[in-house]
Amino acid sequence: MSRISRAAPCIVLICLLTGCSTVQSLMQGNKPSVSLSNVSLANLSLDGVDLVFDVKVSNPYDVPLPITDLGYSISSGGTAFLSGNAASSGTVPAMGSKVIRVPAGVKFTQLMNALSGVKPGSVVPYDAKLDLSVNAPAVGKITLPLSKSGSLPVPALPSVKVAGLKWTDLSMQNAAGEVSLKITSANDFPVDLSAMSYNLSLGGTKVAQSRVEQAVKFEKDKPAMLTFPVSFSPIQLGLGVFNLIQGKGAAYQIAGDMNLATPFGQLNLPYDSTGKTAMSK
Repeated sequence: MSRISRAAPCIVLICLLTGCSTVQSLMQGNKPSVSLSNVSLANLSLDGVDLVFDVKVSNPYDVPLPITDLGYSISSGGTAFLSGNAASSGTVPAMGSKVIRVPAGVKFTQLMNALSGVKPGSVVPYDAKLDLSVNAPAVGKITLPLSKSGSLPVPALPSVKVAGLKWTDLSMQNAAGEVSLKITSANDFPVDLSAMSYNLSLGGTKVAQSRVEQAVKFEKDKPAMLTFPVSFSPIQLGLGVFNLIQGKGAAYQIAGDMNLATPFGQLNLPYDSTGKTAMSK
């Protein structure tokens, strides 16, 4: 005996309360349906990313359909690394549909602890299973399953090094030149730099800060060069700085943030690098 048949007495009551079109829909075996209208990534950072599912629920009845539960489980290679329940309050309009946004926050430390072989720079395939439950008239709870496969990134911070500093003008009043940066990406996915800010110090003294708007494309483990002009007044920073920049090398620190475009969305990353660089005239 089908579930609908067992619920026949209740259906008769529903007929009296809500009208016969609902009953006809029930007797014909019509039931709600779900589909994914969109899957996206949001808030990508070095710490994690939000995997966002837009679940569309369609209601074939002429009465509102309460949503009672929405759970999800996400795995990779058969190993689960995230599960949870989304807020599921509300109803689906009669003879209509409703899109429910389900954000699943993925923490990369948790993901790497659960999955062997995953490290910063990786692209991780995933399988997501979602179960949405509704309270159908007369029938009661109905669970509607969904599944989706995709991939998500675990970003690695690109390496930034000052490869050289060439002076074009060098005096007590003005030091002007060009800084060369060597930037290397360790990511398995394309990363394009659109802009970066910098604070540059030489010998422990800050000599310049600004922002570079320059497009640079990276390939994994293949350094890309970026150059930008630098200018400051040594006399305002002290005689020690002037003596330093006349040498052949100096300790440096460069820090700031990088604006990166990836196939998985925009990525804004801080960086801080120290070392020793050569200087020339």
